[in-house]
Amino acid sequence: MLTEEKKLPEDPMLYIIGVLPFFWSLTSMYTTKPLSLFKSHLEAAAEPPPEGRNAGYLVVKNARDDEDGEMSCFSPTGRVLGLPFPQNRVLTVEHGDDSEHFVFVPIPDQPLASNRYYILVPSGKNKGLVMACAREEDVTNCCLCRCIPSVDRRPFDPNDVYQQIEIVQLKRGSFTARAVAADGFPPSIFRWKNWKLYDRKSKKKIVLGEALGLDTALRSHRLAGGIRPGEATVAVGKWYCPFFLINEHGVKRRDQMGRDVFYKVVLE
Repeated sequence: MLTEEKKLPEDPMLYIIGVLPFFWSLTSMYTTKPLSLFKSHLEAAAEPPPEGRNAGYLVVKNARDDEDGEMSCFSPTGRVLGLPFPQNRVLTVEHGDDSEHFVFVPIPDQPLASNRYYILVPSGKNKGLVMACAREEDVTNCCLCRCIPSVDRRPFDPNDVYQQIEIVQLKRGSFTARAVAADGFPPSIFRWKNWKLYDRKSKKKIVLGEALGLDTALRSHRLAGGIRPGEATVAVGKWYCPFFLINEHGVKRRDQMGRDVFYKVVLE
């Protein structure tokens, strides 16, 4: 996890110069892929993560993707019909009368087809915290039934497997979930079968541009040719890093998430 001592600008961005292996060992680096790719090439979700340790993909949805979704009275309903889920949207989980908003961040070092996510709370008193699963030891017996308690949302912990949740698609547009931990139980809204997911208008905007990772050829060319004094710097790599992996001195997690969910990382 990286500590950033200075307050970052409104568009969070980190610049790293010549220390990529060290930085990468500290945090998770994501490149981006368009959602349309996975609609036209289903096998793309099975691709392993990009180069390096702690790497993964973020899925970016654009306005045209809505045109391929469910329609009502000739307008999109915003219903998410399949996996993988986009990361530049605050999504709404609905089951019966229950409705909650979340941001889904893929777990690194896994192909998107694993459907494993950290699920973040984007608003309210738990803003910036991560959903977590109950454990077998938390379950109690009451009235001849097993009672699975709700578990408090908590700060991100990369070593806490109970924060990892696998989404299961039951049919088109209907989902359930299971814990990655063998003795875990997902939060009730995800544990129910046939919950639905919607991408509705949200005040929270998540900005994700194109980030293709390291341009090896350009970097090698720049290193071979040397950099003259006063010469303009050139970006040879772009990634995104989730806010919960950046320790910004004096800034609370909820305030970081309020600004943006992902920091842009640029190698020059």
